[in-house]
Amino acid sequence: MIWFGEATQSYWAATSAGLIEGADVDALLIALWAAASSAAPRGAAPAVPPLPAAA
Repeated sequence: MIWFGEATQSYWAATSAGLIEGADVDALLIALWAAASSAAPRGAAPAVPPLPAAA
């Protein structure tokens, strides 16, 4: 859900991670894109496998 806050004069988006604010539509879309790019899918394997345990 995206809306314009009259009191803050900025755009807002409600995401599963919380609220994201942008000064204008472009800033909000960039913030949403950055948040989506940095979020790993649930249950995803780590990017780097763990090191084996020392014997």
